[in-house]
Amino acid sequence: MPPHEALCTRSVSPFCDICGDYSKTEIVDWNVLNFERMKWGGVRHDYPRYIRFDLELFSQLEEMRPTEQDWDLLRIILRLARDQSADARPSDLERAIGKVMPSNKSERRQMMQILAYSGVLHPRNQSSLFDTFTPSSARYMPPAAKLDWSYPMAWWRGTDGVRADAISYWFPDIADEFI
Repeated sequence: MPPHEALCTRSVSPFCDICGDYSKTEIVDWNVLNFERMKWGGVRHDYPRYIRFDLELFSQLEEMRPTEQDWDLLRIILRLARDQSADARPSDLERAIGKVMPSNKSERRQMMQILAYSGVLHPRNQSSLFDTFTPSSARYMPPAAKLDWSYPMAWWRGTDGVRADAISYWFPDIADEFI
């Protein structure tokens, strides 16, 4: 994300066109953000203030090493995403993951959102945050009466599967299985 001053060209929106954060000064209730983080794994992953808050707290944690069971579960999740039917939607993948991963719906959804932000679940017809910063104003959402997913996950379909180069970057130990 480039350094910038808040830019809000849409009169009906209080959000910055570049970063998507509030363009006006506001008091942030860090207790609410921390509650959301602990309860659901965070829900504002595309807001710069939350991103900084989350990363600062994450950096204070003791380093954890994934177990072989963790790697096996990740492999299963990525295979499920790769092997979904062509017309599968994010909710279909979320339900499939629910059958193999002890978790609640919110936890699965946040994990999927993070995989989409990282480029692993990448809708081919949309720009990828893995490749380049996409300004908030260019993160178009599909038309829908009810949309519970953020950009870019809202656009993902089974035909998109998983992106091998993103898996290779983030998870090099298992990348050979997805090339």
